[in-house]
Amino acid sequence: MYHPTIEESFGCQLHQMNQSGQVSAIEWDSKRDSLVLFGTSEGKIKGFDAEMTKVLCEIEVSKEYPRVLDLACSPTDGLFVSASASNNSGRGELCAWDLFTGSKLGVYPSASASSSSSSSSASSASSASSSQDAIHSIVINHNGNMMVSGGGDGVIRVFDMSTRQVIMAWQAHQGQLSSVRFGSYETSVVSVGTSGQAVEWSLHRTDKVLRRCPLDISVPHSSSLVRPELSFDLNSHYFVVSDPAASSSSSSSASVSAFSSSSASVSASRYDALIYDITRSSLVQRIPGHSGAITSVDWHPHNLLITGSEDYTARISTLVPRA
Repeated sequence: MYHPTIEESFGCQLHQMNQSGQVSAIEWDSKRDSLVLFGTSEGKIKGFDAEMTKVLCEIEVSKEYPRVLDLACSPTDGLFVSASASNNSGRGELCAWDLFTGSKLGVYPSASASSSSSSSSASSASSASSSQDAIHSIVINHNGNMMVSGGGDGVIRVFDMSTRQVIMAWQAHQGQLSSVRFGSYETSVVSVGTSGQAVEWSLHRTDKVLRRCPLDISVPHSSSLVRPELSFDLNSHYFVVSDPAASSSSSSSASVSAFSSSSASVSASRYDALIYDITRSSLVQRIPGHSGAITSVDWHPHNLLITGSEDYTARISTLVPRA
């Protein structure tokens, strides 16, 4: 069990780093603990060293798809993938990048191009696969062989990282899909859609729902650019999800079994990240700290929780063993 502590010493004021645009995506590099990638709403991806507190590199994505929605680092190769979208058409692009040089390695095929090469499990999603809807969320597995994506058409797709082709797909949600992550032992995928719940799917039988976890969050309108984001701890026992709507101080009292907050005081109107126990389908903690909507969350294996926001800041919560 852990006790989350807001690290005020690392309240990473991104506008003081000449950050262009609101923080829209965050990803830790699992091979280098101190490297964090930030994506922005203005088409920038920046590599930030959390120990030296300085920007190491900057990449500019396509001007046609300037809003960076998600980032995923490969744990084995020196590359990462970005999911970006246009500001008004709902279309998007998946790109692979060299983490060290910043050069573009390739573009993943669109949903329509990849649907013909996907497995038979994608047949039920054929109508959605012909769309060009933006991908909202991506995640790469532990050995860098597979990537899972979810987007505006409600379809979960599994990519072979070596060929960049879809090998599996299924209709997970009837509305937009905001976030996908691997579940326990990477034999399942957990998704969050417009239904206001997290759904765990078996990767062995994609039509099988393993569990549903209702979330105490506000479901955004389909046109909203801010959607719930999801991230798991190392053991896939707890997950954190962002709440797109502001919370009042009356809803933040934290007397829960697994977590408690040490934050002293917060404003009456704020945006929270929520920690859940997926095995019990229960909320265990709210993590406050932002004055603008939370656009991205990531849970580092060393029990560091980072959140990015439209208030131009990123915040770190350090999770320590409870006494």
